[in-house]
Amino acid sequence: MTDPLTGLTVSRDGAVLRLTLNAPPTNALSAQLLASLDAQIASAAEDASIRAVLLESAGGKYFSSGLSLEDLFAKPAHRRVELFQALLQAHRRLAELDKPTVAAVGGRAILGGWILAMACDYRLMDRSGRIALSEVRYGLTPTEILVRRMLSISNRPSAVKELVLRGKTFTAEAARDADFVDRLVAAEDLPGEAIAHARALARSAPAAYGKVKRALRDASGAYADPVWAREMTDFAALLGTAEAAEGLAAMNEKRKPRWEAA
Repeated sequence: MTDPLTGLTVSRDGAVLRLTLNAPPTNALSAQLLASLDAQIASAAEDASIRAVLLESAGGKYFSSGLSLEDLFAKPAHRRVELFQALLQAHRRLAELDKPTVAAVGGRAILGGWILAMACDYRLMDRSGRIALSEVRYGLTPTEILVRRMLSISNRPSAVKELVLRGKTFTAEAARDADFVDRLVAAEDLPGEAIAHARALARSAPAAYGKVKRALRDASGAYADPVWAREMTDFAALLGTAEAAEGLAAMNEKRKPRWEAA
């Protein structure tokens, strides 16, 4: 079932819940889409018949281009933080789901798109895919939460630095080599490979899988309440600065930011 107001398609494949980003042309993340995604994941946590979740996109060049700039700039400046908070909440809900999760990353996963994909246990990507977390280029930060998450999934801290300090875009091959993604497949094979992987994970012992997943998550420290509370406060303060305002304006106007000297 696709809700045209949210841009999220929800379907079942046996014990697998399929959540499909379906907001063409770039699957930009609106407030409605994020709220619907968050609600579906929360419901899946309570539904014993759901044994795994697959996050995917409906096709095209983008898995997701990140937050909807239309939604962001429709809000007064002091309320724009709400959309960032909704994105991080959906990320956390997905990361803390004690069931197997798979992201089928078709095309580009940029900013918020990568933030959702990295929350999953496994990431399959088509060979034309790209990932980027380029907030620093726009006067923002990915937060300590997401830095910790990436350090927990990558085998190369230097690659994490390239992603977050330089805002570098990684090709599919570079993302695989850094363990940001687990496997590369041909674009035409991605849907089938991803659902097969999710079906296999759905046969896992649910209690044992959940316990091991919690151990991996807790070891990263990314979702500890003190870290979460501090980062939410710090990010809200950063978003209120002139630097962030210039960065967001530059993003919206598709130009390079003009930074004032520190």
